[in-house]
Amino acid sequence: EEELRLIMNDLRRHQTSYNAIASGDLQPLHVQLRPYVRRLHALGSPSVIYPYVMQLVTATASGEVPMPSAITCLSVVESFLVRRAVSGLEPTGLHAVFKRLWDSAGADPAELRSTIVSTTIAFPNDERFAHEIDTGNLYARNICKYVLSEYERHFTAGDVLDVFPPMTIDHVMPQSREGDWATLVSAEDHTRWLNTWANLVPLSSPANSSKGSRSWAEAKERLQRD
Repeated sequence: EEELRLIMNDLRRHQTSYNAIASGDLQPLHVQLRPYVRRLHALGSPSVIYPYVMQLVTATASGEVPMPSAITCLSVVESFLVRRAVSGLEPTGLHAVFKRLWDSAGADPAELRSTIVSTTIAFPNDERFAHEIDTGNLYARNICKYVLSEYERHFTAGDVLDVFPPMTIDHVMPQSREGDWATLVSAEDHTRWLNTWANLVPLSSPANSSKGSRSWAEAKERLQRD
């Protein structure tokens, strides 16, 4: 019974951190931490990362970890997850990495970066990530809405909404090669570019429906305006 009480008390220390990453309840967190934890929640992070992130956030809240170190570590974890998801790498084996990550790396960003990989767990480098962005079928990836919305947020920070409305994924060049698209784009290029990041934009459902398979001139005008 005493052992159970000790475990419960230890878990209770991490309640705020758990709620933040699992349910997106960011209000109790320091304002500087919120954007980084919000992104981990928004991308649907696997629960295997919780042991590390919860201890990092709790230690930062208590003053044990400097804020810049915590922010960099959270960014490393996000980059690791996003790059792997865009590259189509399954989360298999991540549990073994993250369950010991706090003990082995703590809040040292350099140590975290080197420890988070292994002989079987890859952290795609810039070259591979760029290749996946250029050629990969992002439309088929679960990470698609996240990266499109965060890319949009990056260019509209402070200019639009804190919370985006429900979003759909629109193909700028339509999935059906019809109308003037049939003359503008070869069948080969249509297949090559259709589902890559370069051809995908976030739109609300009404905007997506009204755009439909309009010509490039009409689509460009609408996207620039709206």
